[in-house]
Amino acid sequence: MQINKQFQKAQSRQELFIEYRGWLIGFTFEHDKKLSAEDISVEVFDKIEQKVILEYDRSGFVLLETEDDECIEAQWRMLDLDYGLMLRMTMWEANRNPSETLSLELFQEYFGSVTGEHFYGKWAGECKRDLCRMFRYFRSNRQQGQIFCNMLMSQVDKYCEHDS
Repeated sequence: MQINKQFQKAQSRQELFIEYRGWLIGFTFEHDKKLSAEDISVEVFDKIEQKVILEYDRSGFVLLETEDDECIEAQWRMLDLDYGLMLRMTMWEANRNPSETLSLELFQEYFGSVTGEHFYGKWAGECKRDLCRMFRYFRSNRQQGQIFCNMLMSQVDKYCEHDS
C-alpha cells in the first residue's frame, strides 16, 4: 500500500515553464488537474519579481490558487540558462545596428556620467566589447553587473523588435 501512494504522488507531479518579462521561470507542484500559464495570477509573478530584483533570490515557494479556490504550494526557480535568451543575445551581438550598440551615451545613461565613462572604457578597451569578459569584470559587484545586464537587454529588445 505504501508503494502505491508514492507512485500516485509521483504521477501528479507537474512542471510548468513560463516566460515572464524575459525570464524563464519553472514551477514544480503536485496536483491532479493540469495547470497552465493562465492559471497563475499576475500577483504571483509580482511576488517572484520582487524576490528576484530586491533579494537576488533564484528560487522559492509560492501559493497558486486554482479556479476552485484551492491553494497549491509550488516551488519556483529561475532557469538561468535559457536557449531563447542566449539565441536573442547572440543574434544581437552578430547583427545589431549602430542604434542598438552599447555606446558611451548608453553607459552614462545607466551608470551616470563618470561611472558610465569608466565602465564604457572597460567595455571598449580591456574587455574588447566581449560580453563574457564584461560579465567577469563585474564579478565582485553584482548590483553593477545587473545594471549592465539591464542595459544590455534593453538593446537586445530593440534589436528583436526591428528583427521580427
